[in-house]
Amino acid sequence: MTPAFDTGLLTPAFRPFPELLLSSCLNDRPDTSRSVFFPATQHTIQTTQCMGYSPPEGKAIGDVRALPGCVGIYAWIKVDVMNIRLQGLHHAFYCLGLSMLALAAGAQEARAQAMPDSWAAFQQARFPGKTLEAAPFIRLTAPARAASGEQVPFAFSIDHPMTASRYIKSVTLFVDANPVPLTAVFHFYPQSGKAELATRIRFESDSPVHVVAEANDGRVYVNSTTVRASGGCGGTTPGDNAAAMAAAGKMKLALDGPFKRGEVNKARLLIKHPMYTGLQRDLNTHGYRPAFFIDKVEVTYNGMPVLTADTAIGISEDPYIGFGFVADQPGALQVLIRDNAGATFRQSLAVGG
Repeated sequence: MTPAFDTGLLTPAFRPFPELLLSSCLNDRPDTSRSVFFPATQHTIQTTQCMGYSPPEGKAIGDVRALPGCVGIYAWIKVDVMNIRLQGLHHAFYCLGLSMLALAAGAQEARAQAMPDSWAAFQQARFPGKTLEAAPFIRLTAPARAASGEQVPFAFSIDHPMTASRYIKSVTLFVDANPVPLTAVFHFYPQSGKAELATRIRFESDSPVHVVAEANDGRVYVNSTTVRASGGCGGTTPGDNAAAMAAAGKMKLALDGPFKRGEVNKARLLIKHPMYTGLQRDLNTHGYRPAFFIDKVEVTYNGMPVLTADTAIGISEDPYIGFGFVADQPGALQVLIRDNAGATFRQSLAVGG
């Protein structure tokens, strides 16, 4: 059964053209995946068995589900070209024609509106009724221009108390122009010592990055910077997919310097993982590799949480995370990660022993 599709989820440039989602039926290989993105509100369109059917007015083949925290429309289309009949092809080309018209008519508007629209939608969805205070004390470190959008170093350090009664409890990274702008949410605790972190993120095109810090007293702060980079989310993916999947989850964990009792210690976590975005074409099969990424990182010291991260496809391949924690005595630093396939992996490090 074909459920109704709410065209209000699309950006203004694409709302008259829900059939645009079906243009991805035109794929030259059977049984492959295709990802299509349209910036909008917090929803995902997940599509299966798109076979060139005639799209009823205001309908799309798929299942509309709300995904909290995910800004954008992500369409997954599994194509079975072998079953497309002549009539199906006719309708598929009809969809393609509408898609081209939509793209031609709305390209300029989409480019102009995508970033401010996505940022405004994100603020309203994640921090309803909140005032985001400009905060120069959120210090950001990133290159003004990066050679590649695939691996862009990015760090933040927030000059704010981290005591039991007053601390930064979460920091959100939002890359406005990315297919999925919500890149990660990092959760901090008094035991974190300081709300600061270094990592590597993706940029599909030149984009502002908004960093939003929420304190435990409810106040919300924001700072931003702009990075010029491209090609980090799509393109092609070389290499052996089977080998990448087999190696996924291996970790290296180390202290950055000698152990310091009662002070903030710095640690480095390196995770082996392809972090497929779902937008990358496999050079061997010419199809699209399904999204496969780490979505949760939990770090504890002697059983107490020091960092939790909810991550998405905006984090680069083989994720790197540099973080801090307060160690009042020797103990065990432990890491648990989980990917979107449900697999979990663990690593630990004896500290100060």
